[in-house]
Amino acid sequence: MAVRLRGFHSAGDNPDFFWFGGDNTMRGYPYQGFVGNRGFYGNAELRFPLVDALLTPLGFFGPLRGTFFVNMGGAAFEDESFQVFADNLRISRVDGRLVEGWGLKDTVASWGFSLGMNAFGLPLHFDWIKLTDFAQPVSDRLSLRDETQFKFWIGFDY
Repeated sequence: MAVRLRGFHSAGDNPDFFWFGGDNTMRGYPYQGFVGNRGFYGNAELRFPLVDALLTPLGFFGPLRGTFFVNMGGAAFEDESFQVFADNLRISRVDGRLVEGWGLKDTVASWGFSLGMNAFGLPLHFDWIKLTDFAQPVSDRLSLRDETQFKFWIGFDY
């Protein structure tokens, strides 16, 4: 089990700002796609071994590991409103659709499954990601919770 939480707030005459997003912080969202003077993100992963070593004609691969993950976060500047959870009925800031029930307002989340392995000395990752804001759309328009992605990236786990 791996968990990472990061919160930040900068104020004053010249507040600093922070960036985050991408494959190792908020899977499914653009690299450094979140920016602001205040915000947070959290990432929880359940990692488990699948295969210790694979010897193939192309060389040695492994270990092959699986990961179930969930991410949540958001950021805003000092003069913007920032509310994590939505009221019972709201208009989404992302695409203007009408939604009802519990959901995220100025934050987003993703969940999914990842396969990771070392090949040719590089840590390779194959992620299947489902974006969500946990809200139920009232209309039949495409919802953020309907968006599924596949990503490939190279990098070490935190």
